[in-house]
Amino acid sequence: MRVFISWSGEPSRLIAKALTEWLRPVVQHIEPWMSDEQIRSGTRWREVIGKALDGTDFGIICLTRSNQHEPWLVFEAGALAKRLEVARLVPLFIDLAPSDVTGPLEGWQGQRLDREGVRRLVFDLNEAADKSVPEGSLGGLFDAMWPQLETAIDEAVEGAPLSQEALRTPEQMLAEVVDTVRRIERVTAVAPVISDLSLDPIKIWAEAPFSPGDEAAAEALTSHALSVQRLAATKLNRLRRESEDASTVT
Repeated sequence: MRVFISWSGEPSRLIAKALTEWLRPVVQHIEPWMSDEQIRSGTRWREVIGKALDGTDFGIICLTRSNQHEPWLVFEAGALAKRLEVARLVPLFIDLAPSDVTGPLEGWQGQRLDREGVRRLVFDLNEAADKSVPEGSLGGLFDAMWPQLETAIDEAVEGAPLSQEALRTPEQMLAEVVDTVRRIERVTAVAPVISDLSLDPIKIWAEAPFSPGDEAAAEALTSHALSVQRLAATKLNRLRRESEDASTVT
């Protein structure tokens, strides 16, 4: 059974890498796949990832506060959702709680990146594998191997750069909104099919008539849907503030 491990930025990449290496000896009848390790120099990475996604039965998303809305991460989740008849998708919460997840990934049942959460993930993987290891043996192996992964997780989190999201100025945020509007206009012009789809980016891959070779178009639509969601959230927040100000005045 192939397990696609998705990541974006740090510490997501380092944790995905550590998890890929750690899972192989723990859950022995699975094939962990991570783009950072298995895409060779000179290959067309988009095609390689597309084929890997198409042949995946289980997906793990290494999720952080800063990457949960990244278009490429959501695009990969959508590609996995297209295979929901046989695939499972599990967000792994690195520095956030399940209640902190917003946007297209908030509806998926995930696990925290701690001993108990990873243990549940390991047993879920074992249950879904073509050949499973007896639970007693798997539990003993997990207990023996967990300190190795825990050390790698701690090192990845401690070495990750601080998120710049909270340091943006109002001018930078305004510039992002302007850029988002322009991007929406460009994408809508070349991809009118978006009007017939749900604005949930996860559903784009499942509902749009794309083939495995159409990753670029699907990625553009994913970015478009995320942009619409961000603009809607911005407008909603502004309306809430105006309403609160009006209540204060009265």
